[in-house]
Amino acid sequence: MASEIPQISQGGVGHYVWELSRTLQQAGHEVTILTRGSWRPPERTVVQGITLYKIPYLPLYPFHAELHGLFARRFLRLLGERFDIVHMHLPLVSRAKTSIPVVVTVHSLPEIQSAGLPSPRARLFSPFLLRTERSVVNEADVVTTVSEFVSDEVRKHLLAEGRRGKITVIGSGVDHDFFHPVQDSVSLSYVLYVGRLRAEKGVEDIVRSAGYVHSRYPDVRFILIGSGPLEQHVRTMARRVGLGGSFAFIGKADKANLRWYYSNARLFLLPSYYEGLPLSLLEAMSCGAPVVATEVGGTREVVRQGENGYLVRPGDPQALAEAMIRLISNPRLGKEFGRNGRRRIVESFNWERVRERLIACYLAAIDRGLERSAI
Repeated sequence: MASEIPQISQGGVGHYVWELSRTLQQAGHEVTILTRGSWRPPERTVVQGITLYKIPYLPLYPFHAELHGLFARRFLRLLGERFDIVHMHLPLVSRAKTSIPVVVTVHSLPEIQSAGLPSPRARLFSPFLLRTERSVVNEADVVTTVSEFVSDEVRKHLLAEGRRGKITVIGSGVDHDFFHPVQDSVSLSYVLYVGRLRAEKGVEDIVRSAGYVHSRYPDVRFILIGSGPLEQHVRTMARRVGLGGSFAFIGKADKANLRWYYSNARLFLLPSYYEGLPLSLLEAMSCGAPVVATEVGGTREVVRQGENGYLVRPGDPQALAEAMIRLISNPRLGKEFGRNGRRRIVESFNWERVRERLIACYLAAIDRGLERSAI
């Protein structure tokens, strides 16, 4: 169960669920995905051998997750609870009341991340969403996360006192056979950002740091792939400081185009204020892109300072710019960082490893389900 998949959303959780489903299917497991649809009745499709149900979803914030959970629970009952495991992916999925063993993977805590960037809506509704997520985590048979950072966040903000047990970090993976360096004969000089255009991603700092970079390297462009509520604001910011012509906004790119953009960038920029474990970072490094990122969340578990990228404190556009300038001015260093980054991804972030860890969690959840039945 997930709130999104790539066919519906560009979100990282959706891509994670899809790639995980594919690697489980390749190992001989039958996979069914339940995700958000619309107000219409459930829709069933089969995509690459994976059964997909889009179940009703009403975007009535902040009760959307709980309402979606009601439809999901009803749908599980209609299917006759014929599954061996229910695997739920947070954030924004409500609990599934079922006798089937439940595994939960927490990718991030958006209600916590908004604390650093407060808004009236976040302050008003975060308690509702956190309550839903606490119930999901504390009723699960096994809890997993994508990074050590998220595990710490779950222990601190979600787990009840009686549930302070083990959380398994299953990590994330990249299809590094696909996401590999592909060089082009066209000589371009650009900084690349891939992700949602939201405040917590630090996208305003891209424009602020671009001014410093442009003063040294006026030919460098900034390419932003993704969409979000701050897109128009960022466009306006760039125009106001005279950098409108240096920014290109690409709403969506398919995998092949993404691979090209990653591979040919002077560097990949991720100025976030919060991250669980960003998929775009893993893909960029797998394609050999050197990285400039902020030292937040799971990013710190991937980027090694001075080896495959530079980490700077969040909210410091000048520090971002200085790190970018160091890489732009030294192409040889950028290539070295890129080689080191790809090696790190291939060695430590692949779906086969994630699958092995996850199957062990599935077996543990089944054992706990049998224990419950015996009581």
